Amino acid sequence: MKKALSIILSLCFVFINISAYAVTTGERNALASAQTYLSVMNFSYQGIIDMLEYEGYSETECKYAADNCGADWNEQAVGSAQTYLSVMSFSRSGLIEMLEYEGYTSEQAEYAASVVYEEDQAKPSSPPSLTKEPTNKLETSATNGNIQEPKDVKVVTVPVGDYIVGEDIPAGSYTLTASKYSVLRVYKNQNSSYYDDSYEVEKPSFLVGRVNLKDGMMVQVVYAPMDFSTYTGIDGIDLLQTTGQATIPMGDYIVGEDIPEGDYTLSSDKYSVLRVYKDSSSGYYDDSYELEKPDFIVGKVSLKSGMKVQVVYGSMIMTKYTRLSCFVELENNGEATIPVGDYIVGKDIPEGTYSLTSTKYSVLRTYKTQNSSYYDNSYECEKPDFNVGKVKLTEGMFIQIVYGSMDFKPYQGLGF
Repeated sequence: MKKALSIILSLCFVFINISAYAVTTGERNALASAQTYLSVMNFSYQGIIDMLEYEGYSETECKYAADNCGADWNEQAVGSAQTYLSVMSFSRSGLIEMLEYEGYTSEQAEYAASVVYEEDQAKPSSPPSLTKEPTNKLETSATNGNIQEPKDVKVVTVPVGDYIVGEDIPAGSYTLTASKYSVLRVYKNQNSSYYDDSYEVEKPSFLVGRVNLKDGMMVQVVYAPMDFSTYTGIDGIDLLQTTGQATIPMGDYIVGEDIPEGDYTLSSDKYSVLRVYKDSSSGYYDDSYELEKPDFIVGKVSLKSGMKVQVVYGSMIMTKYTRLSCFVELENNGEATIPVGDYIVGKDIPEGTYSLTSTKYSVLRTYKTQNSSYYDNSYECEKPDFNVGKVKLTEGMFIQIVYGSMDFKPYQGLGF
């Protein structure tokens, strides 16, 4: 009898403890961060935990977020597999190994590989290619990664050296590949003391999607020969319209010609930067968006027809923008972490009065409207112990978060 009573009391104690458990602020924020990242990128269970740990969340908070974010890890693996295959070629076994390296289980990796390879088999077979062989003896690959298969396009292997555009190399737009590590440096003219742009092909599976060369420029091919082929467009760009996502390789592009105008969320599987110019004739970029690591995102970038964009250092995944879950979190709970990006008050971020903090260097710029040519105010969080006490955001204002994500909390006064 005493033993039975002891067991009953123990069970009641456990039940009371479980019932009394409340989700902590840290767990709630970790969950919101996980859902934000999963809305723009694919992660494994371990991958989302690693990402949140990097952001400074505790092990318990990360595990809570991963367990409660609602992700289907099999579908996440499929999404990752499709992203990898859009950038480079993999064998089935190689794709599985890559997915396992990213933290997916063997079962999840096998499932993803089966899905993407079955999709390929289900597609109707392509008719025989009618592309003629290039007239010159040229090194050309069957598939240039993310660039459309050239049709009657000459591919010229340019050896290491210094060349003048218009004399040695015709002016035009080119896609660059190489069989080994190679770099193209571009100078405005022959008298320039330092190059203006540098395009790096790290491996045979890497490419530079588009480089625009104008008469009078000087170019240097260094380290190894480089293959020049006529630019024909970005393969898979139509995926932005159908699936809402496409991988854009390193290169220079015109919005409205190469990339549809619109609002995008940016992510990358390696260090990458997007530079935005008002137009193709601008000498210096107006905005720069940096993705330091795979777990970083740029929440929103607005691209308009006529702008020039440069993707540098690595390819970038562009996803059609949908309102981020962190803004819903801000509405519901009064606080949230907002990633780097350009936002409209009242449309993306709720209007209100906020206090700002950040775990790393970050800046908030505020503009009266989206059409303002220069920001009116700039608020800087230099270190984790720095904060901005009070910022009032009203409907219609345009804000930019640059350099790092920023934590928004409701302004509570100064304690006087």
